[in-house]
Amino acid sequence: MYLQILKNIMVSKKLNRSDVANLARVSRACVSKWFRTKQGWVNVESDTLRKLATGLNISPDLFLKERADLSVMETRFLWDRLYPDMEN
Repeated sequence: MYLQILKNIMVSKKLNRSDVANLARVSRACVSKWFRTKQGWVNVESDTLRKLATGLNISPDLFLKERADLSVMETRFLWDRLYPDMEN
């Protein structure tokens, strides 16, 4: 499973690692181990991948296709950095 895809989904759905662990029906320690890898992908059991995809309401094959990391292209405004907690 490619971790960047999971990270992107977590950001868009505002999920934390505990939420992911609950959806995949694995321990929080297991999910933390996934994110400690330096390779960008992690080998998970197909049943775990299926449970996670079902919980997120997406297709399991989405996790198996490498995608480009576009987060480096994100634009941030100075105002947003100075006042991150301020409402629009």
